[in-house]
Amino acid sequence: MAGDGVERFQLDYSVAFSKVLNEAGGPVLGNRKPQRSAWMEYSVGSGPFSLSPVMIRREQTLRVALNLKGRSAKPFFCLLREQRQDIERELGYALEWQEKPGQKWSRVRIH
Repeated sequence: MAGDGVERFQLDYSVAFSKVLNEAGGPVLGNRKPQRSAWMEYSVGSGPFSLSPVMIRREQTLRVALNLKGRSAKPFFCLLREQRQDIERELGYALEWQEKPGQKWSRVRIH
């Protein structure tokens, strides 16, 4: 079946991404069970933050989002957005800032 090849590709991506996270030795560890889905979610510390890499195979692109969820999501999002210029300058590219008014989550992402 055609879906089997896509699922295998997604599983291989999940395994490779987790390996990169573990080798980097940063605050986000790839200690998740590899998934056969196009997206994964990794906790960042113990707060409202998570990192979500998403593979969009038909477009041959990757998207990575820093998600902020829960009661403290909006205040943290506002603090990060206040530093937007510095963050984007240090990264070397612009980010997509999505506050999601009326919802209990926000995110910052890049395609």
